[in-house]
Amino acid sequence: MSEPEKILTQPDSFGRHWVYVTANQAAGHPKGRPGIVIYAIAVWFAAIGAFEAAILLTNGMFGLVGGIFTVLLLVAAVLLITRSPWGYVLAILLAVRECFGFIQLIGGGAVGVSPELATYGVVNAIIGAGVIMHLVEGDRPNLIYRHRYRSYRAEAEIAEGSSQ
Repeated sequence: MSEPEKILTQPDSFGRHWVYVTANQAAGHPKGRPGIVIYAIAVWFAAIGAFEAAILLTNGMFGLVGGIFTVLLLVAAVLLITRSPWGYVLAILLAVRECFGFIQLIGGGAVGVSPELATYGVVNAIIGAGVIMHLVEGDRPNLIYRHRYRSYRAEAEIAEGSSQ
């Protein structure tokens, strides 16, 4: 009987072990394609971009900053679906922006803000936090965008070795 195969892993700063693969290996794996959650995240970014553009245009406030963020939201949606690592980075940064929008809303005391706008900010912050958690911790996003997958077997072997 042969020895079980050893997996060469690299631990991160939290002690989780990751196996790194090439972009072609990641793309060839069934989990190397965007799933329903990643498509939903892309739709969320596109919807926010379209909604914010419509609000800015109807109120005559479509300036440089508003235009840049609208374009970035739409670009993030496209890059996520095309499996670009830059889409991953941009998606996390834009989700953080949505969370900061909520902090800005409550930091200002939400004075003079309509209940609809406050609800929009809260919902986007909650979704943004979920997007960040999924992109950073999820198995599929890590394989697609960071070309690595988590080795639970290596972690179990290390835990067994330290308990003996």
